[in-house]
Amino acid sequence: MLLLFYERVRRMFIKNKYSSIEDDAILWRYMSFSKFQSLITKSALYFCRIDCFEDLLEATQPKGNEIFTVSTEEPWYGFYLNIVDEQLNIYKKMIYANCWHINSAENPEMWENYAMLHGNEGVAIKTTFEKLSSSFVTDRALTNLTMKYVDYSSYYIDFCSPNYSEYLSLKDKKFEYENELRIITLDKSYPEYDPENDSIEEEAFTFPEQKGEFINVDLNKLISNIYLSPNSTTRFKSVVEELLSKYHINLPVIKSL
Repeated sequence: MLLLFYERVRRMFIKNKYSSIEDDAILWRYMSFSKFQSLITKSALYFCRIDCFEDLLEATQPKGNEIFTVSTEEPWYGFYLNIVDEQLNIYKKMIYANCWHINSAENPEMWENYAMLHGNEGVAIKTTFEKLSSSFVTDRALTNLTMKYVDYSSYYIDFCSPNYSEYLSLKDKKFEYENELRIITLDKSYPEYDPENDSIEEEAFTFPEQKGEFINVDLNKLISNIYLSPNSTTRFKSVVEELLSKYHINLPVIKSL
């Protein structure tokens, strides 16, 4: 069962290079100044391991699966419920995600919850899906997931569903304002796909210890505009512009209204 799961995950990246979103879709990434500084100085986006996200429902089965299992009174449903839990625990340890907000305009809740947690020195970068997907400087396998918001207390996913990425795409409705797109990748230690060898040895994969990793991007391809939080100061704008100048990045810096 574990080897079968590895195959399903690997093929998800082979078959779904990028999908389910228009190239001209507008994306935002809201962040603190320290994270923005990291992006600029490293020319890299940070991908966080999924099991390190604060939301404890990440990559878990919705409650409806358990409710359905109890109501059927069929022993094999309970067995399969546990198998899916085991598989999702593997998912969370070996997949990294970089998260974006889909919106044609700014979002006050995103400013508040992701860029201004420690004051008014928040930053948001604006791009499109086409610019984001073309900006990566890597040969790593990448794919995207558009998040689906459901009532986790009752939602049900068919156990026999062949699309395990659906579990990765679920979030509780309380996060609906995020309208989130994720770029995801497998840990580097995950075995490479070999079309001549359609199997994978279990011992070939070990779970990573790192909580995340940086993947290089071309900042000039990635960023359309840079926005500063609504209550930011003139001094903060100067700091941002000086940082961009130091790294020879010529992009507009706009204060949010």
